[in-house]
Amino acid sequence: MNIRRASSLDFPSPARRCLASSLEVQTIGLGINGKVGFGYAVELVKKSVLGLRILLVAAFSTVFLSPIVGSPLKPAETSTVRKLEFPPDHAIGGLLLVPAVNAAGKNAWSNAKEIAIAQGSVSVPVPKDKALMLELNLYAWQHPECLRQVSPSGIDSLKASFRMMDDDNKLNCDKVLEFIPYLKGIAFLDLESSDATDAGLANVKSMKNLKVIYLTGCPVHGNCLKEFCSLPELMRLIFVANPLEMTSLKYLGRMQKLTELKLDNVKLNEDGVKSIAECHTLQKLWVPHNTAVSDKCVPYLRSLKNLRTLDLRRTSISVRGVKSLASLEIRDLWLPRSEYSSDDMASLNRAFPNTHLYTDKGHPNNVDDSTKALLAPLTLLPELINL
Repeated sequence: MNIRRASSLDFPSPARRCLASSLEVQTIGLGINGKVGFGYAVELVKKSVLGLRILLVAAFSTVFLSPIVGSPLKPAETSTVRKLEFPPDHAIGGLLLVPAVNAAGKNAWSNAKEIAIAQGSVSVPVPKDKALMLELNLYAWQHPECLRQVSPSGIDSLKASFRMMDDDNKLNCDKVLEFIPYLKGIAFLDLESSDATDAGLANVKSMKNLKVIYLTGCPVHGNCLKEFCSLPELMRLIFVANPLEMTSLKYLGRMQKLTELKLDNVKLNEDGVKSIAECHTLQKLWVPHNTAVSDKCVPYLRSLKNLRTLDLRRTSISVRGVKSLASLEIRDLWLPRSEYSSDDMASLNRAFPNTHLYTDKGHPNNVDDSTKALLAPLTLLPELINL
């Protein structure tokens, strides 16, 4: 359904002056011929002021009568219909529309809704500003070989986040990763909270369209970075709470298109930052919750001339160290501490006159009222335990 707000330019004089000042009309396109409804009514307006009445009648009929007639909905002109094949006997997950692969972050995915079941023959209209994601279900984890029956192109993103809680090791992400390369069109791979390892991730080196990899919470040590060097389009890497070995970061400098890197709570130290400094294409760098990142790391950060976003939350860099980064053209900077004195903030603002400065709003001493209300029942736990 296409909804457009009519402007005064849609109506000729004298109706234009009348309608532009007193009337706002929304037209809903439901496959109605352009000569019926508004199109026809506008021609009548040219002939007589009485056409205004006819225009309103036409608007009423277009809005309220079209659904009754049952005209078929058509995909938006900005959408393309993708025809995909999946295993005919079992659903292997759901299909979702998510922000385009080049969009920053995953926050917008929280409102993504399943639009189709991944089973049999499926036709899905995909807007140009969206990407089509396949989220695997338990059956796909149990039978990863079923991915061979999926259309090799037409799916932009793959989400495989399933951590086996049992000890029998019958299900693991590495087995799924053996078959993921059959989906040659994948540009976004989300393995958040899975048990993917470096050995399993070696399978993705043949996925030449891969641009983004999320590895939050995965037990990877970083050997996979050597394999990632063979991905010519890789632009964003996300690591959070991974047991990374700092020596593995030496491969980052070989990734020619890497512009966004997140290393959150990975025990990053000076040696690691020194390796990051070899990645001159970086535009966005997040290194929060790494207390070993100190003023000794600042000279390496200062060598990243293309950096526009930098997150230093919960690092040990001093105010003086932060100010020494002022030579960079940073647009968004998250400061190491959650609170600063008024004098310190004033000096930082002077050092970065064209930069948005942020502090960590999630500090325990700065919990907002809604969070306090949400967590209030937990404060009763000690009393309940002692009952």
